[in-house]
Amino acid sequence: MNAGPKSLVSCERGAMLIMSLFATSLLVAMIFYVLGVGHAIHHGDRLHDAADSAAYAQAVMSARGMNLMSLLNMVKLSVVAVSTALVASALAASETIAWILSDHFRRIAFGWTIPFLSAVQLQATTKYLDQQKTFSEVTEAADHAQQALRTDLPLFAQWRASTLANSYDTVTGAFAAPLRFLPTKAEPQLNFCTRVFPYAHQITHKAFSSVPVSIVRDHARGTADALTVPLCMVSGVGSVRLNPDAHMGEEPFAHRLYSVGETIRNNEESGIRMATWRRNESAGGVGVLREKLSQVGLAQSEFYFAGASGEADMLWEMQWKARMRRFRAEAGFTEFAKACAIYGAGLNCPTLTTSLETGRELIVH
Repeated sequence: MNAGPKSLVSCERGAMLIMSLFATSLLVAMIFYVLGVGHAIHHGDRLHDAADSAAYAQAVMSARGMNLMSLLNMVKLSVVAVSTALVASALAASETIAWILSDHFRRIAFGWTIPFLSAVQLQATTKYLDQQKTFSEVTEAADHAQQALRTDLPLFAQWRASTLANSYDTVTGAFAAPLRFLPTKAEPQLNFCTRVFPYAHQITHKAFSSVPVSIVRDHARGTADALTVPLCMVSGVGSVRLNPDAHMGEEPFAHRLYSVGETIRNNEESGIRMATWRRNESAGGVGVLREKLSQVGLAQSEFYFAGASGEADMLWEMQWKARMRRFRAEAGFTEFAKACAIYGAGLNCPTLTTSLETGRELIVH
């Protein structure tokens, strides 16, 4: 017997099938959404990992460059202290001999010390002449090395950082910006010679320790001390110091790296869009902006001085290190646009720059 219309309305057979269809659709949508979000996060993480590792590597190279600057400063100080002390000792010995011979009483009282002074003069002169060429070569090489570190190391560090970021399979282009020389400049030579004096002083005082009469010995040492700084100034050798306009934590010590890859839409967004029934957002929608921002990985690092010295003494200690910092774009993305135009062959630099400027407040890294 066939059921009537009334019985069909009240019949509950098959209800679970309908509920199961809706539940299954929801479950499938959730799975696709979770997978899509996971892939999108992985995609963004890979771009940021590339940028982070490259930016940190660049800061490490800069820190090592500053440590080498400090080492070369100490090398020059050591060489100049020894060479200056030898010349000062020889001249002081000659002057002290002349001082003794210039007075009848001193000739009688201290004339017998002249052989000791002559021995100091001969030894100091001989050692200086034997090593003069070496002294000159070392200081000249140190000067050239410091100049190369200041100008050439940043270029190599930038190239190395870009190469490292480009080695990631998700990255289609990467570049560091901006290019800056190491923040150093020549230190006033008088400052350098003032640093040389204590070390040369120890050498000259020891050189005259064999002179047996304290009055003669003190006269020779005082003369050597008076000659040390002028002789150092005549040598023409100087050190480098931190640029007075550069302060810790500011732009001269910062490195920023940008890694560019394919958008999430082209790679991992299919699951998310399937879960949302492939609805399209308006051009100004958050999702559209997110897709564009997902194409760029951002990272910022810096090199810094970890010692306790003031800025004037930071290039006399090998205490420079590197660290990551939160990405800052207070001045906008002009540097990104310039670097992208130079190094970003095949990239849509104007669109990327516009997206970064529009989503600046959304960028947290």
